[in-house]
Amino acid sequence: MQVPFRLTAAHLKYVVLIFTLLLSLIIMGLNQREKTQLAKAGSLAFIPAQRLLFYLVRMGNIYEENRRLRLLNTKLSLEVRRMEHLKEENDRLRKILNFKERAPYRLVPAEIIGRGPERSANSLIIDSGEAEGIRVNQPVISAEGLVGRIIEVRGGRSTVLLLLDPNCRASSLVERSKVYSLMECDGGRCYLKGVPLYADVQKGDVVVTSGWGGIFPPNLRLGTVRRVSTRKSKLLKEVEVKPAVDFTGLKEVFVLQREED
Repeated sequence: MQVPFRLTAAHLKYVVLIFTLLLSLIIMGLNQREKTQLAKAGSLAFIPAQRLLFYLVRMGNIYEENRRLRLLNTKLSLEVRRMEHLKEENDRLRKILNFKERAPYRLVPAEIIGRGPERSANSLIIDSGEAEGIRVNQPVISAEGLVGRIIEVRGGRSTVLLLLDPNCRASSLVERSKVYSLMECDGGRCYLKGVPLYADVQKGDVVVTSGWGGIFPPNLRLGTVRRVSTRKSKLLKEVEVKPAVDFTGLKEVFVLQREED
């Protein structure tokens, strides 16, 4: 029903012209009596025909206006999504820059350019290397917390072993109760190892690096305690930790360097 209305509105002048010409030809072929009868019938049909014509024009205009509004709405929706994306990007970069300003270390920014060839799930490739002073075992962090450590440097690239890997253990500290332990991840889950039954560790506690071990400096955020379970048959608590870093959403990181490096 929409297409005829649209054509009538767009070609209204041509329709009226053709209709007038046809009517004139018909009238020219009539006698006086037929012309009189046609005039009477025409006067009766004029008002309904006029209303129909106005209706067709009005519907055509409404269709065109709706089409214009739909197009405008689509453009505005795309613009809103673009602005939302820019805001998210701005908030993320501002968070990282604020972290860089307040961090008491020298930070080397690096972008993630791929996954490690050997440990595709537990390592990343960054675009910083020897020229930036990157060395093996230097910590790698993001604005959220500890990401991992450097395990290989080749030219302008380096490989980062993620905290999620079992070989990237971190000496840890529960901030609230000052309980020391060792955080270790395996199969995507992270746990605090060596926590005694009497230790005060609760769900929601923040876990940071303790500074022991010589690789990771203190107070780097590791995560929060997700679950604590105690079994009478065991001498240690089982403490599961939710990592602070979303490893699936990483785009850039910072390599943490000591002043003497």
